[in-house]
Amino acid sequence: MKFLAINTAATRLQVALQIDNKIFAKSDNNYKKASEVASVYVDELLAENSLTLADLDFCAVVVGPGSFTGVRIGISMARIFGQFGTVPLVGINSLEVIASKCRVQSAECRVVDYLASVDKVVVAVADAANGFSYIAVYENAVELLSPSVIKTSELSGFLDTIDEAHIVIDEKDILHDNGAALCAAGLSAYKKNGATTYENILPLYIRKSQAEENLA
Repeated sequence: MKFLAINTAATRLQVALQIDNKIFAKSDNNYKKASEVASVYVDELLAENSLTLADLDFCAVVVGPGSFTGVRIGISMARIFGQFGTVPLVGINSLEVIASKCRVQSAECRVVDYLASVDKVVVAVADAANGFSYIAVYENAVELLSPSVIKTSELSGFLDTIDEAHIVIDEKDILHDNGAALCAAGLSAYKKNGATTYENILPLYIRKSQAEENLA
């Protein structure tokens, strides 16, 4: 199987290409460069592996939550691939990518379906800026809490309400990931829900933009 996975919504821009069990990735810690380099990374990864968009089984893209501008960039790219390149598309949320750190056997860079090797509840956390955090909770393949936003100061109290053994994965934990977590999330979503067309790839916004909040 061959597929692309694109994340322009997080603090770290990442584009990954998985070919069977091999993963090739390019990233940049300056997410503000997403509009400049994301498409370049896609072109380079395909060219370096002698592939075209037509060779892909699908393209997975992070639809949010995260940077409003970053979300739009990634979705726009994926929609172009889907509409004009006829590539099947898969939408994934940024918390799924973080939680997917638990799906990766890092020593072999091999993707493990869902969280089969993890016997704990997984809490994924990402910075939502201005004193807020995005959170989601997973157990095996089941989403116990869909992506939500809470005050960062309330995170500790929220974790105290979870009776089951759990592990917290922060977006910082995947800053040096080689693309495996992103690919794991994309592959899991594809196996669970299949692919769709470009019209159905929609942004996941669970907060107002900074400009909207300033006007409130």
